[in-house]
Amino acid sequence: MNGEKNVMAGVVNNELVYTPFRDTIRLPKPINEDLLRMVKILSV
Repeated sequence: MNGEKNVMAGVVNNELVYTPFRDTIRLPKPINEDLLRMVKILSV
């Protein structure tokens, strides 16, 4: 992780990106309605 600290690693557009933990908690995250619908269908 190239010496990165206090970050979460993820992949965006096929590239490795680091997001500070404080941003993962603080920033709002939209819910994908299609995925939510799929979860409801698969949970039956």
